[in-house]
Amino acid sequence: AVGGLFSASHLETYAQCPYRFLLSYVWKQQQYEELTETVKPAVEGSLLHDVLARFMAEHLHEKLTKYPQTELISQLDDIMTSVCEEYIVGKKIAVTDFWPSQRRKLNLLLRRWLQRELVYQKKWEPFVPVKIEWDFGCNGSAPLVLEVNGGKIYLNGRIDRIDSDGNGIFVTDYKRSQTPSGSELTEGLDLQMPVYLMALAALEPQSKVLGGGYYSLKEAKRKGGFAMQTLGKTPFTTNNKPFSDAEDQWLAFADFCRTTVRGYINTLRQGNFPPAPRKNCPEYCPGKDICRAYGELAAEGGEENV
Repeated sequence: AVGGLFSASHLETYAQCPYRFLLSYVWKQQQYEELTETVKPAVEGSLLHDVLARFMAEHLHEKLTKYPQTELISQLDDIMTSVCEEYIVGKKIAVTDFWPSQRRKLNLLLRRWLQRELVYQKKWEPFVPVKIEWDFGCNGSAPLVLEVNGGKIYLNGRIDRIDSDGNGIFVTDYKRSQTPSGSELTEGLDLQMPVYLMALAALEPQSKVLGGGYYSLKEAKRKGGFAMQTLGKTPFTTNNKPFSDAEDQWLAFADFCRTTVRGYINTLRQGNFPPAPRKNCPEYCPGKDICRAYGELAAEGGEENV
């Protein structure tokens, strides 16, 4: 049984490959790996998220540009040190001969993020970060509820960051490296951002949702932004076209998202789990050793670099 509670990432997995969803979330065939000499990409991603969450928690409702850059770098480095120590104690990271170089790489990545963030914050007036790690449907918070065929499903998730200009809000989701392309939203492959925006609109109706986008930490760059309202003079690119012809962009966007989610839920509940990847297969898929589709893509050099 698939139940009635889903996360945005669960649905996105199904959209990208129903068979991977079956293995990962129905049969629970996750890959559990022992500590290795090098830190896995997923662990790196979690570590970076934790560092940024703690750093930004100290600077909500203000611009980082008010502080000397040397002071910010020192604070970021200190948080990085604390998080790394926690990961080592928690056996998420093994201290090997490779770890010092990997840590330097991650530290450099975070410093590059800070440099770009300072540029963004200086140019993107009057937006400032107002919330980090905003939960819905977990840790006691209310879920996003959608009606499907006379019943209800419940969606949960966690939004990395929310910025506001005092009138509206913009969502940011950090990605370690790759981010969804702009076309993936209208193709029904990017479900994370739509679910996040719908959750905010439903659970915080006093806030005007302006749009959202992704932040590639590897590139230190905002990418894949989507806006339904003006964001002012943004120092990053947003796609304003998908629903621009509608009389009400938000209603058109929300209707499209609800229809897309309902479609996936209906086929999912029918037991439809074909090995039919609509994107390149990730290397960490639990079915990579038994899936013909993965083998064919791998032979063509089509695995996704995570």
